[in-house]
Amino acid sequence: ALPIYTTTRWLGATFNHDPWFPIYSGKHRQAWTSCTQCHANSTNYREFTCLSCHLKTKTDGQHQGRSGYRYESIACLSCHPRGSA
Repeated sequence: ALPIYTTTRWLGATFNHDPWFPIYSGKHRQAWTSCTQCHANSTNYREFTCLSCHLKTKTDGQHQGRSGYRYESIACLSCHPRGSA
């Protein structure tokens, strides 16, 4: 199950994201500065994007020959549920 935030706004939120998707450690460590970089809709944290950081040209190149590859955030999460290759 996805975690539930304990606040109704981003400001002041203290949420440990890493048990579900490591953004404070690993390759995503210090690669972002705000929750809104991935979660643009602050009223629905289940909406997310990978595409603001993982640009199409580079991502397409890294997935050449991968069956079923799509440049879509939900597809990214489907294949990389823990944020790793």
